[in-house]
Amino acid sequence: MTSPEPPAVACVDWVRFGTPEEAAADAGAVLRGTVVARDDDTVLMYGVESQRWLVDVVQVLERPDPPPGRGEPQPELDVTAGERIAVVSTPETCSGDAHPGGDPLDPASGLADEDGTVLVLLSAASGEEPGDDVGFHLITPYQGVLTPADDGTLPAEWPSP
Repeated sequence: MTSPEPPAVACVDWVRFGTPEEAAADAGAVLRGTVVARDDDTVLMYGVESQRWLVDVVQVLERPDPPPGRGEPQPELDVTAGERIAVVSTPETCSGDAHPGGDPLDPASGLADEDGTVLVLLSAASGEEPGDDVGFHLITPYQGVLTPADDGTLPAEWPSP
């Protein structure tokens, strides 16, 4: 008897955005919201079991225009303030752990502002199998969640490590 093979894991080479504005221009939606709870469901994304989180949308921020020569941003996602959505925390891949440094959507990450809100940069994609719908997920594992600036908008720069 042979044991089943583990699912294939894709090693994704994630884009690194120079500024939060560049990342937001590339996102399908930029939200200020509160992570409410870990959802009961997980999703297989790039061969890695990834956590889904429930997020209450406080505000949908306007996406900045992409920098010249960058091309078209992804289509805008249909999200409205007051809605509760499920967001998959995009995995890092290749490490055997979805988030070796901690899940950025986990409220324990310390990324929330004093009022408990975070900025979430979203994409939408399909899952591992044709017809699977992963739904909303972070644009990258590293630059998909930010602490809002004092006025609730995008900060001008990434936080220092």
